[in-house]
Amino acid sequence: MKDVLTKQRSQIKTKIVASISKSHHISDLGKTLSGRDFVDVTLAQWGRFSFLRQNFVLFSAMVDESLLKKVTGSDAREESNPPADNNSAESTNNGTRTWSSHQFWEFIDELLDEMREEVRKERSVELRKQAWEKFFTDSLQSDLEQFPAENRLASLHPSDGRSVPEWQKAIRQDLAWL
Repeated sequence: MKDVLTKQRSQIKTKIVASISKSHHISDLGKTLSGRDFVDVTLAQWGRFSFLRQNFVLFSAMVDESLLKKVTGSDAREESNPPADNNSAESTNNGTRTWSSHQFWEFIDELLDEMREEVRKERSVELRKQAWEKFFTDSLQSDLEQFPAENRLASLHPSDGRSVPEWQKAIRQDLAWL
């Protein structure tokens, strides 16, 4: 099972990278990630996809910065104590973390943990849901600015939810996301 999930994560990451390099609209990324006709992609899912894409851009910059520090020797601790393996991240003397390119999903997990902690500060369940959705809405708005549709008529629109398959409705309604 681990191998299957690792392969899926790798495929998702590859599709995100391709969408960035080709400056694809979020609807195009949604199509490639959903398998076109298999899932009816909603606005909420666009928000999640944009969250991944926006944070991949940030993560890539952080990896580049980490590599630059290693190459220039700006952190003596890194040179004297290299990481035991490429899957562990090191904290430098100034507390910043160095990342390697295959730690994207760990980075995403940490971001989601931070978001959950922030959302838990809200008093009511409804306010928590609103705060949670705001993270993804803000990400989607930023993504739409950074990757606008070349042809508005050709770009797909998110589903209104009416044509969503029953299994997808059940997942959306019955699973707790917070």
